[in-house]
Amino acid sequence: MIEGKAVVHELVLPVPVEQAFEMFADPRQLVRWIGISADLQAWPGGRFRFEVIPGRFCAGQYLVVERPGRLVFTWGWTDPGFGLPPGSSRVEVTLTRDAFAMRRANRKDLRKLRSILETA
Repeated sequence: MIEGKAVVHELVLPVPVEQAFEMFADPRQLVRWIGISADLQAWPGGRFRFEVIPGRFCAGQYLVVERPGRLVFTWGWTDPGFGLPPGSSRVEVTLTRDAFAMRRANRKDLRKLRSILETA
């Protein structure tokens, strides 16, 4: 769904919000569904960086970390060829007991996240 300039995806996941939160804050959990390595500092101002494929990194920083219900972080590509520099895009993740909404998410990545959490 599109709200103004934001793309919003909403999923219902069969796990506690605390578990879903860790999929964005714990490097071991993040690479289960996106990327091959991660360097995450899940606090406001902390680093958000992960390697998607060998040598290709997304990077930004956490702006808001409110366990277990909300994260806001920036991201972009370290390779200037992608035209989206680190920190130039903003993602908001809101978790509730019934669902979570993620702004500017990739549907393929969210399908993988759902699959992992449904089989956990």
